[in-house]
Amino acid sequence: RTYPNLLLAGVCITGPMECVVSDMTVFYVKGTYYELTLYMDLWNDELIAHALSSRRGDRMTYLDGLQDVLAFKKQYPEQKLILHSDQGSQSTSDEFVEYCERMRVTQSMSQAGYPYDNAPMERYFNTLKNDLIHEHSYKTEDELYRSIEEYAYVTYNHARPHSYNGYKTPFEARYIA
Repeated sequence: RTYPNLLLAGVCITGPMECVVSDMTVFYVKGTYYELTLYMDLWNDELIAHALSSRRGDRMTYLDGLQDVLAFKKQYPEQKLILHSDQGSQSTSDEFVEYCERMRVTQSMSQAGYPYDNAPMERYFNTLKNDLIHEHSYKTEDELYRSIEEYAYVTYNHARPHSYNGYKTPFEARYIA
């Protein structure tokens, strides 16, 4: 199943957790294939959830990440959530779609073969790979996981100002007036 692209339909994002964008990227580290799924609040470009797997096609990364998003969303109980992703098999699987329906998450999807519809995630993956994945050597999967987590939640959310946020970090945009 696919869903309309609500971002192109003119959704106006005025507050936190109105629209979360998600995507998955792949990379190799020491000959091991990894899939990384990330979730970003489009309101302030803050990374709010992630999941990493070394199993190809592991749909649990999407479900695990979405469960973390929903836990984060508890800070905004009245907010309706739009989840924007591409039309990948993980986000169109029956299990994922049914979970979104049960949790009252409205799905939105990019046009097939058009990554510009999800530019914030594509930009982040480019930055992550250039700054972290291609520049470091990891001895263990746990070390890789901790490095990705630190980069997302410490460096990106707390130390990298965004012009989009008036040169505040995503954390400052959410919590500091």
